[in-house]
Amino acid sequence: MKYSKQLVFYICLISLSHPLIGQTHQEIIHLLSKADSLFNVPAPTAQSDSIALSFYLKANDFYRNEQPQDTTLLTVYNQIGILYQVAEQFEEAKKYYIKRLNLIERLKPLKNYSSFSTELYLGNIYYYQFQFDSSEYYYKLAEKTATTQEKVYEQERLYNSIGAMYFSLGNYSQSINYFNKAIRVIKHNYPNSLEKTIPIQNNVASALKKLGKYNLALTHCYHLLRFNTNQNNLFNNIGLMHLALANHDSALHYFNKAKFTTIKDKIVQNNGMAQAYSGLKMFDHAEQLYKKTIQLNTEQFHFKNEDLATSYIGLGKIYEEKKEFSQSLNFYQKALVTLHSSFDEAADIFANPETPTLTISGLKMFEVLDAKAHALHSAYAHNRSGKYLEASLATYQQAVYLSEHIRKSYDSDEAKLFFVNQVFPVFEKALEVAYQLYQLNPTESNLEAAFQLSEKSKSTVLSESLRNLEIMSVAHIPDSLLSQESNMKKQVTALKIRLTSSADSGQSAQLQGEIRDLEIELGNVYKAFEANPEFYRLKYDTSAITTRQVQENLLNRQSALVEYFLGKKHLYIFVLTSTQKSLKKIDLSPAFWESFHYLKDWHYQHPAGKAYQGYTHSQRLYQHLIAPIEDMVQGKKYLRIVPDGDLHYLPFEILTESNGQYAPFLIQTYVMSYGYSAKLMLESSLHEQHNGQNLLLAMAPFSGSSQEKYRNNYLRPLNASAREVQTIGGQVYLKEKATKSRFLKTSSDFNIIHLATHANADSEDPLNSYIAFYPQNFDSVSDYRLYTNELYNLNLKNVKLVVLSACETGMGKLVRGEGIISLARGFTYAGCPNIITTLWKAEDNITAQLSVALHRYLKEGFSKDEALQKAKTDYLKANQDPHLRDPFYWANFVFVGDPQPMYFSMEWLYIVGSGALLLIMLLAGGWIWKKRKMYTP
Repeated sequence: MKYSKQLVFYICLISLSHPLIGQTHQEIIHLLSKADSLFNVPAPTAQSDSIALSFYLKANDFYRNEQPQDTTLLTVYNQIGILYQVAEQFEEAKKYYIKRLNLIERLKPLKNYSSFSTELYLGNIYYYQFQFDSSEYYYKLAEKTATTQEKVYEQERLYNSIGAMYFSLGNYSQSINYFNKAIRVIKHNYPNSLEKTIPIQNNVASALKKLGKYNLALTHCYHLLRFNTNQNNLFNNIGLMHLALANHDSALHYFNKAKFTTIKDKIVQNNGMAQAYSGLKMFDHAEQLYKKTIQLNTEQFHFKNEDLATSYIGLGKIYEEKKEFSQSLNFYQKALVTLHSSFDEAADIFANPETPTLTISGLKMFEVLDAKAHALHSAYAHNRSGKYLEASLATYQQAVYLSEHIRKSYDSDEAKLFFVNQVFPVFEKALEVAYQLYQLNPTESNLEAAFQLSEKSKSTVLSESLRNLEIMSVAHIPDSLLSQESNMKKQVTALKIRLTSSADSGQSAQLQGEIRDLEIELGNVYKAFEANPEFYRLKYDTSAITTRQVQENLLNRQSALVEYFLGKKHLYIFVLTSTQKSLKKIDLSPAFWESFHYLKDWHYQHPAGKAYQGYTHSQRLYQHLIAPIEDMVQGKKYLRIVPDGDLHYLPFEILTESNGQYAPFLIQTYVMSYGYSAKLMLESSLHEQHNGQNLLLAMAPFSGSSQEKYRNNYLRPLNASAREVQTIGGQVYLKEKATKSRFLKTSSDFNIIHLATHANADSEDPLNSYIAFYPQNFDSVSDYRLYTNELYNLNLKNVKLVVLSACETGMGKLVRGEGIISLARGFTYAGCPNIITTLWKAEDNITAQLSVALHRYLKEGFSKDEALQKAKTDYLKANQDPHLRDPFYWANFVFVGDPQPMYFSMEWLYIVGSGALLLIMLLAGGWIWKKRKMYTP
C-alpha cells in the first residue's frame, strides 16, 4: 500500500506560520522557501519529494546547531515526517513526529500549539505496522486533543481511522460507533456536503454485514445509491447481503447491475452469482459459472486465495445436492489445499490438515471443514460405511478446534459472542454424528467424544474471561511479554484480513510470509509462557473436562450431573453419577415447545388473578427432560444441572411427574443447582475456599414506606425489604445509605452480598440491564444504575455468594453456546462464582420470606442449593392455597455455582468434637494400659 503525500498532508489542515524568534537568517528562509515550493507542487514525484526532504533536513541541521526556540521547527519536523511517511520510511517519520510533540510540550508556555495532526499521523503509522497498542495510544491522544482544544480540523478522519482499527480487530460494534461519530462531525461541519459521508457510511454497512445485520446494512447501501458514486461496489455488496438473506432472485438482480472491469472484482461477482443460482436450484448455471471462475482465477493469479476456495466449495455443495459424494468431497479437498499453507493431500478425501490454523483465512477454512464433514455424514447415510462416519466426526472436531483459535483472535467479548453464535450449528451437527457413532459402538471413548463436544459448545467466552481474572494474580509474568503476545495476535488478524482482499500475487506471497513468521514468533512467546506452568494452564488450556473428572471431583453417591444439549429437532441428555454415565437422545415434539412456551409466558408475563393451569405442561416437560433418565437419578438427592439454549429460561424445580392440582414439584424431590458448563462447575469447586469468616453486606435502597416517591414509578418502595435485610443481618444499608457509590467502594470487602432492590433486564441489549440503588442525584441515571458492563470491571474474587433479591436479574439475551447474558452473569465475570438470582419479576413479601429462610439455613450449615430448596419447600408446606402454590411466586429464585456450605454446621462441629474427644479418650486409655503393664509383676 503506497502512501499518497496529498492524503497524508490533507489530514492536517492546521495553519503553520513560519515566524522566526530571535535572529532572522536569510539562509534558512531560502532553504524553507525552496522546500515548501517542492512540497506543495500539484503533482509531486519521488524526485521532487527527495529534494524537498533534503532542504528540510538542512534547515533542521541549522536549527539543531543554533538551538533556537523557534516555532518554525514545528513546520520542519512536520514536513520531514510527512515526506518520510510518504516514502514508507516509517521509523524515520516516527522520529520526527515525536520530536514535534516534544517541541510542542516545550513551547506550551508561549502558545498552545496543536498536536492533533502529529498524534493522528503516528497512530496511522503504528496501525499500518500492526502495532495496535501503540496505534490506539496515539489515536486516543489525538481524540483527547480534539475534545480539549477549541478548533481542530478534520476530526472525522481521526474517528474514521479509529473505526478502521476496531474493524481490523473484529470489534465491529465499536468500529460502527466511531464511524458514526465521524459522520456526525461531517454533517455538523459540512451540512451541505453529505456526499463526504459516503465512504464512511459504506464502512458502517460493511461492519453491519460482519455482524450479520443484513437488513440494516441493506438500508445503508440503498441510501448510498442515491449519490451515484461507487455504484458497482454497492450493487455487489447489496447482492451479497441478499445472498446471506437467501433472497436469491434479488441477489442475482444486483449482481447483474454491477459492471466490473478488474479481474479480482469479476471473480467475486461470479462467485456470488453462482451461489445465487445454486440457491435457485439452477445447478447447471452455477456449475458452469464456478468452473469459468476457477479458470479465470488460476490463469490470472498463480497463488492460493480465498476466492478460489469459494469456487471449489460451491462446486462441492452442488455435487452434494446431486448425491455424488465422491466428486463433492474431491472439490472440498481442493478447497482445503487452496486455503492451507502446506497441506497438499488433494487426492485423499479422508485426510485433513493436522494444523488447520495455518491458513490464509480461518473463517473460510472453518466453512470448508464444516461442509466436508457434512458431506462425509451424508455419504455415510447413503452407503452406511462407518469409515465415513468416523471421518465426519474427525473433520467436525478439526472445525471446532479451529473455531477456538479464531475466537481467541477477536478483540472484544461482544465479537466473540457473535462468532460463537454463528458457529454453534456445527456443534449440533457434530454431536449428531458422535451420537450415531455411540449407538453403533457404545464405548466409553465414543461417549466421551460426544460429551467433549457438548462441553466445548458451552460458555467458552465466560470461561475465558474468568481465566483472565485468575491470570491477573499469577506472578512473574512480564507485562512486556503479555503486550507482545497481544500485539502479535492482532497483527496476524489484520494481515489475514488484508490478504483476503489482495489481488497481487507478489503482495499475497509477502503477506503469507509475514503471517508465517509471526506465527513462528508467537510460538516462541508461548514457550516463554511455559516457564510459568500455572500461567500457561490458565491462559492456554482450553481442553474440555472429561467425564471421569466430573465423577471424581464433582459427584458423590448422593448426586448426579445432568447436562443438556438442545438442538432444533433433538435433545441430548448426558447423565453422570459417581459410578455410571449415559447419553440419551430425545425427539422434540411440537407438544414440547407448546408446553415450554406456555410456561415461559405464564411466568414472565404473569396474568394477574388467574389460577395456575400449568400442571399438564409441567408434566409434559418432565416426560422430555427427566423421565428418560429416571433410572439413573432415582434415589439421588442432589441434581447438578447444566441447561442449554431455551432451557435456561425455566427452572427445573417446577416440573411435575403427574398433572394433579397438588402434584409434587421436582423441588420437593431433589436439591438442584445450575451451572454454565461442567468445566466451570469443576473450576468453581476447586477454587472454593472458606476461612470461616463470612462478612455480609445487605442493601435495601427502596425500603421506605409506600407513601415515599423515588425517581419514577419503576422505583416504587419495597416495603418488605427493610425487614428482609435487617433480619438477615451483617452490614446493613437502607434507603439513602444504600448508594451505588457505596456498593462500588465496599463490595469487594465482603464474602456475601445481598441486594434487595429493583433491577431491569434488557433482552435486546444486555449491557443496558441494571441494578438500582438509591438515587442521590435525580438528574443522572448513572448515579443509581449499576449496569452489566460496570459489573465486568469489578473485582469480586473475595465474594463467595451474591444473592440478588431483585426482579429479572437472571434475565437477558440468550446467546447459543453461552447462555443468558444477564446481570447474574455479570457478577460471575467479576469473579464471584456463586449467584442466587431471579428469573422473572418477584413479589416483594414472598421474596423477603424466601430470602430470610435462605440465610437462616445457610447459617445452620446447609449447602447453598439445599438452603434454597428448604426455603422453597417451607413456603410450599405453609401455603396450601392453590393460588399461592403457583411457581410464579417461589420458583424464580435459582442457584448457579458451587453448592458447598458457607458456614460450618453445628452437626459438623458435634461430629468433629465427638471424634476429638473419642481420640483423646483412646490415647488416654492406651497410656493408662501401658502404665499398668509396665508395673505388672
